Amino acid sequence: MQACDRCHARKTRCDRQFPQCGACEKAQVACIHADKLRQRNLPRGHVDNLERQNRQLKAQNKALQEELARTRAECHHQPCESSACNTGASSCSPPQPEQAEANADASITSSPSSPSSPFAIEVGYLSLVVTGEFRYLGSSSGLGLANIINKVLSVEGGLESTFSTNEDPSKKYTVKTRTNPGPSETALPPLDVAMTLIEAYFKHTHIAFPLLHKPSFMDTVQEIYEVPGYYDTHYFEGFVYDMVLAIGSSNLSRFDDVGGGSSVHFARAQSKLTPITALPGLPSLKVILLLAQHGIFSNLRDTAASMWHLIGIGARICFEIGLHLDRKQSEPSLTSETVSYDSEMRRRCFWCLYNLDRVVSTTLGRPFAIRDDEIDIPLPSHLDDDCFGPDRNLVASTRNGTSPFLHIIRIRRLSGEILRLFYNSSQQKIDIAIEEKLRMRRQFRYELEAWKSDSARLCLVGNSASDEPASIYLATEWYSAVYGSALQLLYRPSPYLPHPVVDPQDSENGRELIELLSATKLSLKSYTELYRTRRLKFSWITFHDIFVAGLAFVYTISSMTEEPTLQHALPDIFSILDICRQCSNLLVAISERWNATHQANDLFDRISQAMIRKALATSQSEGPHHAAPITSRTPSYQVERDPQRDPPEASHPSLRIPTARLEDMLKRSDPANFSIRGEDTIPSDLLPIWPFEFPFGPDETQITSQNDWDTIPWRINL
Repeated sequence: MQACDRCHARKTRCDRQFPQCGACEKAQVACIHADKLRQRNLPRGHVDNLERQNRQLKAQNKALQEELARTRAECHHQPCESSACNTGASSCSPPQPEQAEANADASITSSPSSPSSPFAIEVGYLSLVVTGEFRYLGSSSGLGLANIINKVLSVEGGLESTFSTNEDPSKKYTVKTRTNPGPSETALPPLDVAMTLIEAYFKHTHIAFPLLHKPSFMDTVQEIYEVPGYYDTHYFEGFVYDMVLAIGSSNLSRFDDVGGGSSVHFARAQSKLTPITALPGLPSLKVILLLAQHGIFSNLRDTAASMWHLIGIGARICFEIGLHLDRKQSEPSLTSETVSYDSEMRRRCFWCLYNLDRVVSTTLGRPFAIRDDEIDIPLPSHLDDDCFGPDRNLVASTRNGTSPFLHIIRIRRLSGEILRLFYNSSQQKIDIAIEEKLRMRRQFRYELEAWKSDSARLCLVGNSASDEPASIYLATEWYSAVYGSALQLLYRPSPYLPHPVVDPQDSENGRELIELLSATKLSLKSYTELYRTRRLKFSWITFHDIFVAGLAFVYTISSMTEEPTLQHALPDIFSILDICRQCSNLLVAISERWNATHQANDLFDRISQAMIRKALATSQSEGPHHAAPITSRTPSYQVERDPQRDPPEASHPSLRIPTARLEDMLKRSDPANFSIRGEDTIPSDLLPIWPFEFPFGPDETQITSQNDWDTIPWRINL
């Protein structure tokens, strides 16, 4: 058996004791190990438990078959009182409880969406028995939600080890107690550790997803630690508490190892899914929102498809309980400027789901689950949690305030409108006149610029790195990255505008390619700064944004090199190298934490190198002595500069950029092998500052012409 995750991460020797190794037992934490093949966290002895459970189920199945055979034999020999009773019993008498349970099991088995997990069977049984329906199990019963949640959580460790199939399904709201404790049954963390994770949740995630009311949640935490049995009997409150710890732990995992990791708290939350899945209304939606937040932003696994289905179920719950509609004030004491606590929390829940729907659907390029023309509920208040509570209504402020949450909703709506209009292949939209299409794009551009300028009203922090990084949702660079991504969505080729067109109201030809180039540079620069200041969230959403920005940059440079009228607007070759380096470094940083992204990283390297060769050929065709290197990813190096030989303000004649800027670019570049192509001679003015070793001929003189070689290799002075 391999070493447990904790010993492996700490690089200490694991004694592999069962059920806990010595180090984990001493630290009083769960001893788990990852299934490297399926990327699942499993408790030690998981396979032994499954084998023992399999033997028990086989024995129980054999006993039940023998008992069923005896029962059928007894029923066959029993005399019937009357034929009328025999023929009409099934139609005129209600089903007995035993018959109901048998029919329920049969209905689940024959359902079109037959569940494949004990968790789904449990939810299906609950739906059948409660509703009294014994013939068909539809999607509104909760069975579909159970299957989706099971698929989502199977990545983290599965539910099969939590729910027992040899347990009587009629004993609902119970969880089997195992002999060997797993991660879902570990003790609660100490209060001081829990408070650290809770503060991390409210300082980071809560800013963009204010799903919870902090004062009310803190009261619940106090009840959990002060009232014996509160955590074990209040399933929903315990689930929310565990999910807050899991998400808060993932926020801190980039900086410190606090609380034993997110997987421990998330596994403990899994054990409560059986009872809370049957909760109606808003609690079930909060369960989905917390699971979606964890699945999207708190791990690097590709949960895109599962999250899209999960959010779709959440949207249907919204429509079912009317959460998308404005609920009129029912209390006579409330005025138009007063909002009750329940109404405010309903608004928050809906708009949290709205943001998640826009993020996932935009990333996957799929239709939205919630359309804007179906929304009637107002936006939530910009006021803080301390301004209202369960016993204190919220008084709306007279001034037009804003908050990061409201500002994020605004950009998600704009991005959603762009996606709906520009990326819908409807023939009616394709037949619209080109002038009208350009007018719509200009209108969206004005709205995006207004959103960007209004970001200054938020209390954002600068780009200085600190010991305690602020939330990514309070960083100026994050809003710049989101703004750049929205501009890319607006100017990328789409079914609405598949090719670059000339705007008659724009005097500069090819303006959209220039705008797209600026947007990609802004996004990559902002993400690089977030990574440098340790604020970047490593998730598949972030990876997608960075990768698409890199592809858009490659597309833009390649398109501009093919258009003679735009070649004057091409960045110099060192700027192109620098931007490619930024994108590659970000992809490498994510691929070091997520092995599945290595292929995309290699793909970007190949296409970016092809683009650089194309840009080099274009730059060489503009005039003599215009050459520059081709790069491959390597460690960085330092370049020594002679102030007397390279004055800071001197302009380099061959590369047409200031010498000081050239030196700065060389310092920030990281190529290992350079090649100069297509030139008969190397410009003599490049020799003093070119930081490479030159090959020498037999007479120890530098070779400055290609002679018989197509390429002269130059190596960096490390």
